[in-house]
Amino acid sequence: MATIEEVERNIQREQLNVPVSNFESQKVIADAGLPVLTLMTLNMQGYQSFPSGPAGARRLWELLQDPGAPDVLCVQEGCESPDDILGELCEIFQYQRLRAAGEHVPRGPGDQIVNQLYLRNACDWEASRVGTELISSDIKLRCDDYSWKPRPLPIRTCVWVELKPRGSTAHAQAAFVMNVHLSGGRYEDECFLQGLTTERQTQTERTLRHFQQISKEGDIGILVGDFNASCKYAVPGPMHQYFANVVGSSSTVRQETVDRGLSETEIETKFSEYMTAPFVTLQKHGWTLAYEETNVGPSSTFGHLVDHMAYNTPQVRCIEAVRLLTTNQKISEPSDDVSSW
Repeated sequence: MATIEEVERNIQREQLNVPVSNFESQKVIADAGLPVLTLMTLNMQGYQSFPSGPAGARRLWELLQDPGAPDVLCVQEGCESPDDILGELCEIFQYQRLRAAGEHVPRGPGDQIVNQLYLRNACDWEASRVGTELISSDIKLRCDDYSWKPRPLPIRTCVWVELKPRGSTAHAQAAFVMNVHLSGGRYEDECFLQGLTTERQTQTERTLRHFQQISKEGDIGILVGDFNASCKYAVPGPMHQYFANVVGSSSTVRQETVDRGLSETEIETKFSEYMTAPFVTLQKHGWTLAYEETNVGPSSTFGHLVDHMAYNTPQVRCIEAVRLLTTNQKISEPSDDVSSW
């Protein structure tokens, strides 16, 4: 493992603009009679809101050190280009980027923002298979910001890895980590009336269905990533405030409210259904959230938790969930940053 001084010298030599992570990340340790597995999820936001240079390198170095270093790093909005700075740093920190051989997932012109997986070289797990599955639909959205011209829904994928304890047999129980970034966020939230409640359910369904196709009986499934919403919608509450102050007052939603003849109450009810759609699907299939907002606090600048982990079996026991603030954006502070159970 490189020292922080070596990392800083490398960053200065290469003149890299080093990201840390966007909003926050969580560590979850899952235990099912197998080696402990530590996961971290973080949204890099395309390298837009991070300290640069040695300061960024130092923060990333702190996150990836023992004890408690994540075995698997699940990144959303990473950069698939020569500017993949996190990939460069993870090699220094003794992580390997997991890539699917021959993967072919369609992207829009110039689309280089992708989900990524990194595996710690010294962990008790090894990657048996890696893959990428398209989970979004080919639909068009219209909004006032783009003069109501149709724009394609950004492509969403599930990047997954099959993990097995080192030295185990080919038929040993496996843990599948599936990294997703579901549709949602500032632009898409304004278009929620255009079939996006169903789309968010469908993306979750496709991910769980793909797990069933690639796994065998008894395997563990862990869904990780940015869901762009919290599991519960409350009035008052942070998602209600987000709707009242941002989404509901947007010109796109105001126009669609008039066009569809909806009342203010009806429109917010539909928005709450849109935001919680993935969690309804997870519950229907018997998947369990590893933690909730009351355990770790918010991870969005709008004050609610958007980064989640869920698993498919009671064999999995979440030992600890930790919120790690690494962004330079302001996030409301929770009453308790760490929860263990």
